[in-house]
Amino acid sequence: MSSYERPSDPLDRDATWRMQVQERLRSLTRALVVVSVLAVAGIGVGLWALLDDDDDDRRARAGAVRALEARVDELESEIERAPSRVQVSIQDEQRSLDERLDGLEEGTGDAIEDVRQDVEELEQRLDELEREQQRPTTPER
Repeated sequence: MSSYERPSDPLDRDATWRMQVQERLRSLTRALVVVSVLAVAGIGVGLWALLDDDDDDRRARAGAVRALEARVDELESEIERAPSRVQVSIQDEQRSLDERLDGLEEGTGDAIEDVRQDVEELEQRLDELEREQQRPTTPER
């Protein structure tokens, strides 16, 4: 039966159902055999790797260990020389204060110039008033 036709007879329905179940069981059996073969192969490869006596590759070479120790010592000394978080925070605050101070100096410079101009104007006005008072006044008739 390549295409499924609905059987009309109850006996044919039972036979069809049994055939479908048998076909599914065969398919599952094939899949189980394939998975079992793969599992056995994996176990074989794992045992071969465990029992292999080539431990030379797993051991660290003395030169590599010394080089790694030297690198670790170098990194530790760099860490000791590096500034702490507190120092970095203080430096950041100092930079911020310097920037604020520069801004205030610029604003203050303009204000000082304005005050100088006002003082000069006041001095000129004061000089004018002094000259007016030194002039003889003539009484009006």
